Amino acid sequence: MMSCPMCGNLVSSQASFCNYCGSSLHPFYAQIQLSPPPSVCFYHPYLAASYVCSRCGRSICTFCLRPYGGLNLCPICFTSLTGLPAYYVTAPMVIPVHAARPVQAYRGRMNPNPYMYRLQDRGRTLQLPVR
Repeated sequence: MMSCPMCGNLVSSQASFCNYCGSSLHPFYAQIQLSPPPSVCFYHPYLAASYVCSRCGRSICTFCLRPYGGLNLCPICFTSLTGLPAYYVTAPMVIPVHAARPVQAYRGRMNPNPYMYRLQDRGRTLQLPVR
């Protein structure tokens, strides 16, 4: 005897289908369950959603999350429920690599005169002779 995976009733171990609900007792190998794709934030479509709003069901990221009384709320539901402003929080900007400016190393010799060093000390520029 074995139990049906759908209704839980006991059926014969040689049976192919459940006598009570009619579901198949042997899974088809072609039915592979894939995990759903990761959801994105409703307000920031370039960020992954970590939470779901307890009131409206929208997927929200950690920047949009407004915890209130044990509930995970989106900014719109938080404002409508509490009457308080949601305080717009900007999510981090994603900058493409090709748009970023290259960083140049500072070697200390910024003066056109190669025999002088230019140093910054609390906002003042100091020029020291090279030894």
